[in-house]
Amino acid sequence: MESTGRGVLAACTVLMLAALAAGCSRVDGDVQNGSLAVKAGRLHVTLDGTVPVPGCTFAGTSTITYTCTFRDAFSAATRTSVVSLSGLDISDGVSGPPLIIVQLPADASNISGTFSNGRGGAGALVVDAGHAELPMDATTNLIAESGMLLAVVSLPAGTPADSYFVVFAYDSVNSTRLKALAAAPVFSANRTYYPSLVPCISRFTSLPDVPVPQTSLETAITLTTLIPAYVSCTGKAYDYATTPATPVTVVEYYNASLDHYFITWIPGEIATLDAGITIRGWVRTGQTFQTYAVMQPGTSDICRFYIPPGLGDSHFFGRGTTECDATGLAHPTFVNEDPRFMHMFLPVAGRCPSATVPVYRVFSNRVDANHRYMTDRALRDQMVLRGWLAEGDGPDLVVMCAPA
Repeated sequence: MESTGRGVLAACTVLMLAALAAGCSRVDGDVQNGSLAVKAGRLHVTLDGTVPVPGCTFAGTSTITYTCTFRDAFSAATRTSVVSLSGLDISDGVSGPPLIIVQLPADASNISGTFSNGRGGAGALVVDAGHAELPMDATTNLIAESGMLLAVVSLPAGTPADSYFVVFAYDSVNSTRLKALAAAPVFSANRTYYPSLVPCISRFTSLPDVPVPQTSLETAITLTTLIPAYVSCTGKAYDYATTPATPVTVVEYYNASLDHYFITWIPGEIATLDAGITIRGWVRTGQTFQTYAVMQPGTSDICRFYIPPGLGDSHFFGRGTTECDATGLAHPTFVNEDPRFMHMFLPVAGRCPSATVPVYRVFSNRVDANHRYMTDRALRDQMVLRGWLAEGDGPDLVVMCAPA
């Protein structure tokens, strides 16, 4: 059975819900309309509305005071965020008007949008999707919830501040979950950061879902319960000064009696395994790679799970919040020993950033589950020939990226 329909968000589109919350209110509380279509087994969500894109101001040099006033298109009510951006060089700064970060289901596809001011200013929205985390400043990342990914939605470079009619759409197999916030695009040290402006959060878990109606008919959306969560970031300080950390060395061990591999960078664990007194049977394989012990710009937390006896009596290292959260939900008996055991870069479409090297992961595919991590692709292929399963992204199956 197929049905058609389009969700319409009339007064305040969800794309700027974060920015317009101060003015999104009516007596009855119904400020938006929405619906979805189901076709070929996929949900198609379409949202549209009038969006006043603000012209923000900034002042200062090494520390910039960034002021942005968001206005509701219908009531003219406003909400202002004033944040400080410190640690910037003379070539750094805010690279454009505010943008929107949307949290969508991880399987979201066909993400697109358009904008028009009705006077010839029109085009396609710029959508950069598929992020588990996005850097906010030198020490803080904006983190998606388990099963979700982030999309950065912005106007093309050079588009002036104005009121635009914006349409945004995406497909998903089985979820209409949707959240959004407004952020500033900050450029520093050849990277783009996304400090939140409205609401003032770093994890989407603290933000309620937009109530997309489960109907193909145009239906009012009530934002009454959402508006209190959209608190502006006035007084918030973001810091972009970094002291590059020295990478630490991850050492690999092998236990022949178990046919298990184990990695660690912790000096105390390395000393104990090398001594072979309190914990016996582990020897170095000679394989190593680099990691960071503390967060660096662009890195992602790598968690360490202990897999209990009967399931493996070994360890699993998950890359990023999405995989770590999913592992904990799927395997409640696993022990998350350290959600930030080390910090690595994540590949994009299977490709590592410059100045990093791919890290591969293989799974033993046995009842006594064990994983092995390595930077040597030929070694990975040898493990596959032994019956282990290669895991990762892209054609080369890369799981994470280590500093070179």
